[in-house]
Amino acid sequence: MEFKRWLISEAKEVIVGQDYPDTVLHGTTRISANAFIQGKRPEKTQKTLSEFGSDVIYVSELNVPHQALMFGTRGQGGKGFGGRELIYLYLRPGARMLDVRDEMSRQALWLHRVPIKFKDRPSFTDDMGEWLNEKRESRGLEPLSDAIQRVDPTHKRFSPSEYAPMLASYARDRNYDGIRFADETVILNPKIIKGAKRVPKKEFEQFRAAKRKYKPSKRGSLYTDEFLDFD
Repeated sequence: MEFKRWLISEAKEVIVGQDYPDTVLHGTTRISANAFIQGKRPEKTQKTLSEFGSDVIYVSELNVPHQALMFGTRGQGGKGFGGRELIYLYLRPGARMLDVRDEMSRQALWLHRVPIKFKDRPSFTDDMGEWLNEKRESRGLEPLSDAIQRVDPTHKRFSPSEYAPMLASYARDRNYDGIRFADETVILNPKIIKGAKRVPKKEFEQFRAAKRKYKPSKRGSLYTDEFLDFD
């Protein structure tokens, strides 16, 4: 099984501390920021609309800080949660990220029924189809003859509304700790966070003055319509 999976899967990955940074930015409410800094799980959280589930954390790499800035702008939003803060999150070296930044682009969830845009057929599509039937088998269900087609965005049987949560589940089951998109990273395993620190005001202003490294989407200004490698 493992040998077969190696043959059919070309999923790209990056490793924290090697080709993915061990320090990222996170924009959140002040209450949640304080909890991260104290090494605690926030007791009071503001609900976040997420296509990947409720227990995920969105972060930005330091060279593309725009997503974290949007949610961490001081004094904006977070009513009843102390306002907002931008914090550094320190990640455990060796954590694995599924790297899809040149295959998929996120879109604004509030503007799109399907908040993922595809460049083409994702490289790990065959493996994801196999995984789907593995999940069904574990629940005592019959395999789907069209499992691969259902997770293939180039096929007419593709299931767009189900893809994002399935992608998160697939990544977790394949032992990835997060998914790296062009504009942001979705951390699926909060245990890889070693610590946190509030971004000092001077550094906050430097991030806010940073020029965007990608062309904004025409419909959602945070996101990009393009598929680029920003290194």
